[in-house]
Amino acid sequence: MGNKKPAMKNRELAADGRPVQVKDDRSLRRLLVSPHSHIVDRLLTIIRDTGALLEGHFELDPSRHSPYFVRFSQIGWNQTLVDQVAAMLIEVAPFVAKPSTIVCAETSAIFLAQALGRKTGNSVAVTAIDTMRQPTAMLRTGNVDSRQPIVLVSDVITTGRSLTPLLGLKPSSSAFRGIVAFAVLSTARFQDFARERNLESEWLVSSTWEASSPAPAECRGCADGETLLPANEFS
Repeated sequence: MGNKKPAMKNRELAADGRPVQVKDDRSLRRLLVSPHSHIVDRLLTIIRDTGALLEGHFELDPSRHSPYFVRFSQIGWNQTLVDQVAAMLIEVAPFVAKPSTIVCAETSAIFLAQALGRKTGNSVAVTAIDTMRQPTAMLRTGNVDSRQPIVLVSDVITTGRSLTPLLGLKPSSSAFRGIVAFAVLSTARFQDFARERNLESEWLVSSTWEASSPAPAECRGCADGETLLPANEFS
């Protein structure tokens, strides 16, 4: 059975196909939730003020399209804000503060990884991305200490599958403390990914909308002939 067609009223995208920022509070509260009720107001304020939630026609992967995407770089360029986000993650995921190597791919996750490094004093290593902007296990900067466990950091996670190459940096999943992210777009799938690997996981916000198959009957963007935007170009 296919996913439900996203319910979007009065959808108005830029004429040239560029995504638009979602900045009204009612829409943000409808589209994003947090498992941490005590910080959700602050998180949504940060997302609103930076324009980090985008509305458009995004390709998450060849089999899934999304009407929205979170662009973490909108937050990451502001060190004060990204440090606040890092502090929130450390509060809800205390394992991040334990001695470890913080590892992320060469995406907007760098902003969050560096902020976590500043807060915890842990070293940060960055892996390269390939020509399709997918993470690889090749280190770009930093080192992975064989004596230290790893904390994987991502800005926005869909299912978690793109993190698989980074898990190859250690011979066993037991060498990883866990995975943290700012946002998760497919919560159940990511939880399954982490659970199957016996990894702790934590995130700050997750989406309420559903990704859809790339067919006009399922995807509003396809039905309306909207420009398809590779989501990885916004990370």
